[in-house]
Amino acid sequence: MLVALLLYTTGFGLSCVTSISQVRMKLVKSWLPVLNVCRDIAQPMHSGYKSSNCQELEETFLKIISTLSVPDAQELLQQCLGFSTRNVDDCQHLVTAFKTWFRRASRDPQGPQGGED
Repeated sequence: MLVALLLYTTGFGLSCVTSISQVRMKLVKSWLPVLNVCRDIAQPMHSGYKSSNCQELEETFLKIISTLSVPDAQELLQQCLGFSTRNVDDCQHLVTAFKTWFRRASRDPQGPQGGED
C-alpha cells in the first residue's frame, strides 16, 4: 500500500511529516463545524430547503470522509447527521456516505473501532 506523506516546515524551522489522511482528517475536523453553523444560518429551519452551495460542500466533505480510516470516518459521519432533511431525496449524498461506511466497516477485520475493545 502506498502511503503519501506531506513534508512541511513549521515556523520554527522544524520539518514535520504528515500523512495525507491526517491532513484530510484535520481539514474536515476544523471546517465541518463551520459548515454546520453556516448551513443552519443560511437554511431556514421550517422550509427544509437546502442551497446548492451547501449541498456541494456537504458532498465534498462526505467524499473526503469516505477516504479516511473506518474509525475516523465513523467519528466524522456522526457530525454530518445534520446534513439530512425531512426529504430523503435531498440527502442522498448522506445516505451514500453511510452505506459506504457500513460496507467498509463490515469488511474491516478489526471492526469499526480499529481493534480497540
